[in-house]
Amino acid sequence: MAGAAGAGGEGLYIDEIFNATVFHGNGNSDRAITTGLDMSGEGGLILSKRRTAVKNWFSTSTDSAANILLKPNTTDAQAQYNEIYKSFTSTGFTIGNDNAINSDGQDYKTYSWRKAPGFFDCVVYTGNSTNRSIAHSLGSTPGMVWVKAKDSNLGWFVWHKGVGNATDNQYDYQVRLDNATSQVSGLSSIWHQNPTSTHFSVGTNGACNGDTLTYVAYLFADTVEEFGKDGDASVAKMGVYTGAGDSNTSAQSIDLGWTPQLVMIKNITDNNNYSDWVVFDSQSQQSMSTHDVGNRSYWNKLSDDDAEVSTKKLGFYNNGFHIHKYLERFVNTANKKFIYYAVRKVDGVVGKPLDDGRNAFHVTGGTGGSGWPDKPYFHNQRSWNTPANYGWPVASAWVKKITSGVQDWYNSGRSLATYGFTGINTDDNVESISTFSFDFKDGFGQNGNWNSDYHGFMWREHKGFSEQVYFGTGSSQAVKHYLGVKPEIIFTKQIDQDSRDWICYHKNMSTSQYGLVNEKVNSVVSSDASCFGSGDPFTDTTFTVNTSNHTNESGKMYWCQLWASVPGMSKCGTFTGSSSTFDLSLGFQPRFMWVKNITDNEKGWMIFNTVGGWFYNGVYNDYEGNKVLSINDNGDYSTPAAYASGGHNYPVCWPISTGVRFSGSEQYYGNLNSNGKTFLYYAHV
Repeated sequence: MAGAAGAGGEGLYIDEIFNATVFHGNGNSDRAITTGLDMSGEGGLILSKRRTAVKNWFSTSTDSAANILLKPNTTDAQAQYNEIYKSFTSTGFTIGNDNAINSDGQDYKTYSWRKAPGFFDCVVYTGNSTNRSIAHSLGSTPGMVWVKAKDSNLGWFVWHKGVGNATDNQYDYQVRLDNATSQVSGLSSIWHQNPTSTHFSVGTNGACNGDTLTYVAYLFADTVEEFGKDGDASVAKMGVYTGAGDSNTSAQSIDLGWTPQLVMIKNITDNNNYSDWVVFDSQSQQSMSTHDVGNRSYWNKLSDDDAEVSTKKLGFYNNGFHIHKYLERFVNTANKKFIYYAVRKVDGVVGKPLDDGRNAFHVTGGTGGSGWPDKPYFHNQRSWNTPANYGWPVASAWVKKITSGVQDWYNSGRSLATYGFTGINTDDNVESISTFSFDFKDGFGQNGNWNSDYHGFMWREHKGFSEQVYFGTGSSQAVKHYLGVKPEIIFTKQIDQDSRDWICYHKNMSTSQYGLVNEKVNSVVSSDASCFGSGDPFTDTTFTVNTSNHTNESGKMYWCQLWASVPGMSKCGTFTGSSSTFDLSLGFQPRFMWVKNITDNEKGWMIFNTVGGWFYNGVYNDYEGNKVLSINDNGDYSTPAAYASGGHNYPVCWPISTGVRFSGSEQYYGNLNSNGKTFLYYAHV
C-alpha cells in the first residue's frame, strides 16, 4: 500500500486516493468508470447508489472479487452480482448493465476510497469470540471504523471518535450504518477498547467477532497532515457538533479548516426517522445560496434505499460546511449531537498538479442537447483526454450568448450549484438557475437553449484557479483560500443582495485600489482601502477584505473566483501600451485572454478567445480574427476595426507561439494599446 511522504516532502494527492463522481447510465456491460484511483494495484472500497430511484446502496472492496457485494443500508450477507461491479482497474473500475448501477437513462453516484496510510485501510479477519486487537496499516489512529460480517445477516457496526463523551470511552458505544438508531452504550463487548495507530479492538460480541465468521473492517483516518504538494496538509476529518435548533435563525457553520467535497452526518441522540446517516457531496451539488426559491442541496440517506432528495439543507463554504436556517432535523435538531465525516475537495494544496493547461480551462459552444443526457450542454471531453472518454469536473463557468443581439452573462460555480448570477455585467444577486447543473464529470449545463449560439467558459479547480464562498464579518479579515500559491486576481460578489458590485483586485493594481467588473465607470477606484485594505491583500493562504459592504458586510455571504499564474499554462500581469507593434511574452500560445485599461475611465474588460474567433492566418486583409466580448457588457461578439499599415489590414492582436502580438496604433477605442497607458491582463493556454 503506497503511502504519503509526510511533512517535509511531497505527499499523496486527494485525487489519487478519493473520488466522488456522478454518471448517466447507458445500459452497456463492461463499462469503464474512470476515477483516477489505482484500485487494482493499491486496493480500496467502492460505494454506489442510483440517484433517481428507490434502490439499495452497493459496495465492493478489493479484499474479494469485484462482483462480491454488500449492501450498506441492509444487514444482508455478501452475495455475488455479476452485472454491477465487474472488475477493478488501475484507473477505477468497470460496471455491468444491472439497473442498480447502469440502467439506460438513469443517474448514479459513486464514491471510491483507495487504501493509503493516513487516509483509508481495509482489513479482513475471522472472528474467534474473544477480546482481541487486530493489526491495521492506517499508520494513524482511526477516526471511524465500519465492521460488517460478510457471511452473516448481522448489521454494520460503527465506531466513531465523536460518540459517547468524545474523549475516552467511545469503545463503550456503537452506532449502526444500516438503520436510523441512536448511539447505544454499555456495549464494550463489541469494541473492547478504542483503536490505536496500529490496531483496532473487538470484543466477544458476535456483531464484530463471532466465532468462525468472516468480517471486513473499513478504517478511516482523521486529520493526518501528510498530504499534498508539501506533505503537510490533511484531507479528512471526523468530529461532533450540537444542533442549533429548528427555527429560521438556527443556521450554523462547521469549521473543517478547508472546503469539503463529501460530508456524512448522523444524529446520534435521537432514535427516529431523523437519525439516518445522510450523505452530501459536491458532485451531486450543494449550494451556499440562501435564496428562498427552489431547492439547492442534493443528498441521500446512507441508511436507506430512498432516491436522492433535493432540499435546503447545507452547502460547502471555504472553511467547511454550512447548515442553512431551515427545519433541518437530519443535521441540526436543537440540542442533539451529530457526528460527521468529511473529505477535502481537490484544490491547489492537495490536488494533483495538472500537466496540460487544456485540462484546466476550456471554451466551447453549447451542444443544444446533442448527446444529452449522457453529455452536458457544455462539454470539455476532447481528444487529448486520456482515456478519451474522461473529461474533468468544472469548478466555475461563464456563459454568454454570442449572436442575435444582447443578453447578460451567466456566471456560477460549484459552491453555488443550481444558483447563479444572470450577469457579470450587472449588480444583481443570485437567482435559481437549475440549468447550470454541475453534476457532471466532464462539463456543465442542461439548458435546452444553450446551443452553438452560446459560448461556455470553464475553469477547473487547481493551483491556477479556485472558487469559494466566504462569510462577511464587517471588520477587516483574512479569508482562507486553497490555491496553494499567492493569488494574483480576485473577482468577488455578495450572493443574496442586489446593488452590490462585482469587485476586482489584480496584483498589479496599487494598494488601496479596486476595480468594478460590471461597469465601465472609473477604471480603478483609487485611494479607497475599504474593499481590500491598504496593503497587498494576497498571501499564499489568505486574502484580506476590509469593511466595504461590497466585499465584507457582516452576516452576508460572498462568492469569489481566484486566479494565479502557472508557468506554461496561465499568466496574470500588466503591459504598457505603445501605439506600435509589440509582442507580449507569455511563455505559451494562449486560447483565451482578457485585457483591461486601468489608466483611463470608461474602458471595458475585453475578452478574446480562439473559439470565438481570435487568430491571424497571414492574409493581410483578413482581419475577422478580431472577435471580442466585453465582461461588463451584454452585447455579442464585435469586430474591432483592423490596423492599416503599408496598404494592408491587420488584426488588432492575435495569439502567437510565445504569447500575443499587438499591432500598432491606439486600438479599439483605447481598450488595447494606447500609448503610455497601463493594461491588466489574464491569459490561458
